[in-house]
Amino acid sequence: MIRSITTASFCMALLLGAPVHADKTATAQQVIAQAEAAFVAKDYATALKLYTQARAKKDAPLLVYMTARCLEQLERFEEAVATYEAYLELGSKEEGPRGRATTAIRLLNARLATGTLVIRVSPSGAEVSLDGRLLGKAPVPTQRLKPGSYAVKVVLGDKVDESRVVVRGGRTVDHVVSLQVAKPEPVKGVEESSSVEPFVVLGSGIAVGLAGAALITVGELDLQDIADGAGTSPGAPGSLTQREAAEQIDSATTLRMVGFVLAGVGVAAAIGGAVWLATASDGPETQGTVIESAGPALFQRGAGVHMQGRF
Repeated sequence: MIRSITTASFCMALLLGAPVHADKTATAQQVIAQAEAAFVAKDYATALKLYTQARAKKDAPLLVYMTARCLEQLERFEEAVATYEAYLELGSKEEGPRGRATTAIRLLNARLATGTLVIRVSPSGAEVSLDGRLLGKAPVPTQRLKPGSYAVKVVLGDKVDESRVVVRGGRTVDHVVSLQVAKPEPVKGVEESSSVEPFVVLGSGIAVGLAGAALITVGELDLQDIADGAGTSPGAPGSLTQREAAEQIDSATTLRMVGFVLAGVGVAAAIGGAVWLATASDGPETQGTVIESAGPALFQRGAGVHMQGRF
C-alpha cells in the first residue's frame, strides 16, 4: 500500500513538472493533472486550455465543471454561465460541484444584469448628465446601470462635451472627460499678467527720484568746487589749470545730467504709481496702461524725461 502511494506521488510530481501545454501523445489523465496544477497555481488561462484538451480526450462532466470555473476566474461571465448550465444538464451526481454550479449561475446572472460606470471629469465643478438625467456637479457618484449604450454630457461654462459610453454587465467602465478651459483674453490696454503692484511702482519711483536728486546735488557741489579751484570764485585762489577744470566740469555735468534723468524717471514712475493706485479699484473698462514708454530726453542745456501712457 505504501509502495503504491509512493509510486502515485512520484508520477504526480512528474506530471506537475511537465510542460504546461500537453502534447498530442499525452493521455487524458496526464493532461488533467497538468490542468489541475495550473488551476492551483492560479494560471487560469493555461488551465482552461488544458481542460479543453482533456475534454477532447475524455468525456467527463467534472471537466465541464472545471472549464466553467476557469471561465469564471477569467471574468468571462457569460461563457461561464453557459458552461455551468451545460454541466448541470449532463445530470452529474456530485453534490458539491452541482451546488456550487447552481449558486455560481445565480450570482453571475445577477452580476451580468448590471455594470458599473465611473465618470471622471476635470476640472471639478462641471455639470454631468447621463441620458438627459442630471447627475450633479463633478465629481459624481459611481453609477450601477443595466448593460447598454449611454449618452454622457458634461457642461462647464460655454464648454460642452458630449459622448457615448457602452456599459457591459459585470464590468466596470472608466469614462474620462477633460474640459480645457479657455484662458480669458486680456482687456485691451491692460497687461495680460503682472505681478507688479501699484505700491511697488510708487515706492520705486520715489526711490529713483531721490537717487537722481542726490546725483544732481553732488554734481552741483562738484561744479562749485571746480569753480573755486579754477579761481573764478571771488577770494578763492586758482589751483586748477584750464584743462583740468574743463575735464572736471565735463564729469560733474555728466553726473548732474544722469541725476536729472533719474529724477525725471522717478517722478514719472511715482505719478504713474499714484494714478494706478487711485484707479486700481475700478473695473477693467476704466483701467489702462499707466506708462507705455519712458526715456531720457537731452536738451541743449540739460536733460529731462519723456513719458507716454493712457487710462
